[in-house]
Amino acid sequence: MVEQIIQYIHEHFNDSISLESLAEQWNYSIQYLSKQFKLRTGRSPIEYVIQARMAKAKELMIRTDATAQEIASSVGYSDVFYFTRLFKKQVGMTPGQYKKKMKESLGDSDSPWEGFVSSMGKHSSTCYVIDDNHYQYKTEGDRQMYKGTRSKMVLTLMLCFTLMLAACSNGNPSQNNTQGSAGGNSKQSAESTQNMPTNEAKEDTSMRKVSTVMGEVSVPAHPKRVVVDWDLGPVLAVGVTPVGASSTQMNFAKFLKPYLPDTVQDIGLEGSISLEKVLDLTPDIIITWNTAAYESYSKIAPTVVFETSKYSTIQEEITAMGDILGRQEEAKKWNEDFEKRTEAARNKIRNVIPKDATISIVDYITVDKFLMVIGNAGERGGRATYDILGLNPTPKVKSEIIDKKEDRIEVSWETVNDYVGDYVIVLKVEGKEPPKLPVTWTSLDAVKNHHVIEIEMEKYFAADSFSSLLQAEDIADKITKMAASAK
Repeated sequence: MVEQIIQYIHEHFNDSISLESLAEQWNYSIQYLSKQFKLRTGRSPIEYVIQARMAKAKELMIRTDATAQEIASSVGYSDVFYFTRLFKKQVGMTPGQYKKKMKESLGDSDSPWEGFVSSMGKHSSTCYVIDDNHYQYKTEGDRQMYKGTRSKMVLTLMLCFTLMLAACSNGNPSQNNTQGSAGGNSKQSAESTQNMPTNEAKEDTSMRKVSTVMGEVSVPAHPKRVVVDWDLGPVLAVGVTPVGASSTQMNFAKFLKPYLPDTVQDIGLEGSISLEKVLDLTPDIIITWNTAAYESYSKIAPTVVFETSKYSTIQEEITAMGDILGRQEEAKKWNEDFEKRTEAARNKIRNVIPKDATISIVDYITVDKFLMVIGNAGERGGRATYDILGLNPTPKVKSEIIDKKEDRIEVSWETVNDYVGDYVIVLKVEGKEPPKLPVTWTSLDAVKNHHVIEIEMEKYFAADSFSSLLQAEDIADKITKMAASAK
């Protein structure tokens, strides 16, 4: 049975595959099938599906010039952002970083993809490592094969960084030079400093250490030129306007648009950030989520990996960003305002929907042949709905997504009634027609009672603290209007 399922996965990896469909096809219970599969392979069937898809994606990145969207679709993911997150978790870098690294490394090889075709043979189970860190699967071999290869980009950045250091050293008077000629230079330097505002002079010279997931990092006490490749919301929340941000965040965190002036430069899409553009912006500090990009970024400016999973609440997240950017007072004020606005949003819906009512968030617009159900940890409004507004998930959503700390799961239309509650939030994409919905959807109580709230993907893809607050206020408004129209 396990060998047959493995073969089926390799032949149908770009189709919708769920535990339910596998169990039905092989006429076994989900529990028995999953247990037997994991005993033989060390992985669950769905983990195996993901690894098979990622192996094919790696092959396509090396063999073709297809875009990330095209590759995602060809391996079974219509949502390129979801694909990018999965790929990064499995491979240790984003698709753009992987493709660039492999093409630079392999150069003019006639068959560069041969060494990267998945070693997950259709009948092999010994290639698995039983380890919770399954995203490391097969990456050590890739690194070993290209050990010693140097990226031209890294060399260029190292050279630029060295020249910058040299320029800084030559521009400062020697601390040991106390003779006459040096005295004139010291006087001139002192006069220049006096002509600057006191706090600005301190900002240019004062450094401090912050603790990060990459260890202690020296950063400016009050950085002015900030580049951020993902967590845009917390940076804005503490009163800092970045000089550069990823277009992915600027385009899919639309609630933040009013807080973003035109001066913020686009540094590229997530997965293909332009290091040249970042270098041109001469940042004081770079904020990133990406540990794989840390080495390259840190050659340009002090870099902090901002790991949001370290913080249990939104207030802790904002406090941490305030500490990183020297904006402790601004962070404190934002947190105080957050508590007031959260309470106001909760009060708005308190008497509108029953206290024990359940609510679900689903996405059928960016996926095919199945339904995506959202938890509280990922994008698409989950954090706003469950954490900020404190609304109740259905028992299935709680046990299978939230309690397991998953972002989302894919379910078949046949089981949709198990996940959708008394109210349902539905994602929509401007200009994209929704699919024809089956009777299992139209017969739901939430649909028949018109308890459906529509939200826009471009406003709800982001899950940062600031966006989530704005999303929660928007959902509260939509629920209130829905209730008013029902009367």
